Amino acid sequence: MLQQLFTLLRNADELFVALRAMRGTNTHEDSWHLKLAGDWLVRAQTVHHDGGYAHSYALHAGWQPSYPETTGYIIPTMLRLSDHLGDARYADSAVNAGNWLLGIQQPDGAFPDIAGQKQVFDTGQIIEGLLELHRRTGQVGFLDAAIRAGDFLTGCQDPGGCWTAFSYNGLPHTYYTRVAANLLHLHAATGDGKYRTAALRNLDWTLSQQGANGYFASMSFEPGSLPLLHTIIYVLEGLLDSYRITGDEKLMTAVRITAGKLVAINNGRDYILQARYNSAWGSPCREHCTTGLAQWAGLLLDIYSLDHVAEHRLLAERTLRFLKTRQLRHADPDISGAISGSIPLWGSYFRFAFNNWTIKFFIDALLRWEQITSERTTGN
Repeated sequence: MLQQLFTLLRNADELFVALRAMRGTNTHEDSWHLKLAGDWLVRAQTVHHDGGYAHSYALHAGWQPSYPETTGYIIPTMLRLSDHLGDARYADSAVNAGNWLLGIQQPDGAFPDIAGQKQVFDTGQIIEGLLELHRRTGQVGFLDAAIRAGDFLTGCQDPGGCWTAFSYNGLPHTYYTRVAANLLHLHAATGDGKYRTAALRNLDWTLSQQGANGYFASMSFEPGSLPLLHTIIYVLEGLLDSYRITGDEKLMTAVRITAGKLVAINNGRDYILQARYNSAWGSPCREHCTTGLAQWAGLLLDIYSLDHVAEHRLLAERTLRFLKTRQLRHADPDISGAISGSIPLWGSYFRFAFNNWTIKFFIDALLRWEQITSERTTGN
């Protein structure tokens, strides 16, 4: 801690630039924010020259190593961004990221975490990018890698549907619904029923963990800690994505119950949702997890596209505006376009640092907002 403080003081100019930039209240056209965000991800990819996106930039430690998990699910984001802005650099970036992932996949199909250890969640997240690259490029190597990853996941799943082997901290996690959703996508791409069977088994287990008030057990990264908004929304994203594929109404019902609790909180006590919530939906901290906020905006827009409840769109707009005002601009190139992991900057989630997946979800939500706004304007 003392070493980090010393480094922060030594890099005081950069710290002050970040703090000053975060005081802004102005926003710009969405395309401006999208380009700024996409360019920061390109910057995060080029610093290590391996094709992966750097995990984060920390004011006290600089650029961190390339991160396989988020590189995998940033790929579809960069492809969509390339389509939207008409900038081939982002599509080229996605292909380079995919080629890096092919080179680091382990013999059993697993992908490593940032420390080199195989992880179920990381492997499941990466499948999303591999499948999208196969769809876009037709290169069979991406599909083969996704199949090997899926075989690893189905081979180490617990009989009850969760994962504990190669799971983060050796615990079952309900936010692994995102793994289940990507197994469903893999089933759609291959027709192999074992992926669908494993996915449905996990989804059934997850639904069994939801309480009457919508709160899910096992949403935290670590035992005894409260879940971040980030992992709470992860659970709902996986359920909603799985609903789109299966049409199973019980999945969407679960999403509506939990999202409804958060909507009530967002409309009442917490104008901008807080970083963590306990099982009674109380929040013991007064800080914000920006990753979770970006996901929340995107989830609200996805629900709006199904239910057309104006409240969801308005809350998404409020959340996106908050994030846009906190996006750094006119600053050091290492942080220009980024959003800090926590607000305030010294909050507990990525203190004094800028993680790449916040920007990924920020881009996703803004692209979704642009799509919905366009549809409302044209009447489609």
